[in-house]
Amino acid sequence: FIEYNSNPRYLDMLEKTFGLSALAQQGRPRKRRGASVALLFLVVTVVPALMYSTVRAFLASQFACLARTASKFAIHRFMDNPIFDWRKVMYLLNRKINRRDGKAGALPTALILDDTLLAKAGRRIEGVSLVHDHCDGKHKKGFKLLALAYFNGAYTRTLDFSLVAETAFKVTRP
Repeated sequence: FIEYNSNPRYLDMLEKTFGLSALAQQGRPRKRRGASVALLFLVVTVVPALMYSTVRAFLASQFACLARTASKFAIHRFMDNPIFDWRKVMYLLNRKINRRDGKAGALPTALILDDTLLAKAGRRIEGVSLVHDHCDGKHKKGFKLLALAYFNGAYTRTLDFSLVAETAFKVTRP
């Protein structure tokens, strides 16, 4: 178990390398009070990097000191904010990573287009549709996640994504 203070060195390294605070401002944030946009953006980007699947798991871990004044409700409201331009921020972050990594070396590179089925079960789900599953050749109720990714021979990074609906799903009641 390692003790971390409220300002770990690796966060400073992340800030210096990628300029996360400036990147967060590019998403056109609007916030009146509470935790800063830079802090919320830092938490949202660090949670998956530290391999936590949920914000709750992150806040229960030894890294909770990184969140400082941000509650799980503030983090979730920030992630659900329709005004924040996530696509622009992801594009700018990919440009910074691309400049930092430089040109491709001898490793193979690939552009990946993936359509993943996000199957849902239940009766009342907003926006659900019948989606064709390529694995078993059947139609299932759910969403399709369409993602464009770049593989540089060492790791894969997402360039863009979209949730796509196929045919409308109508619930028939007896």
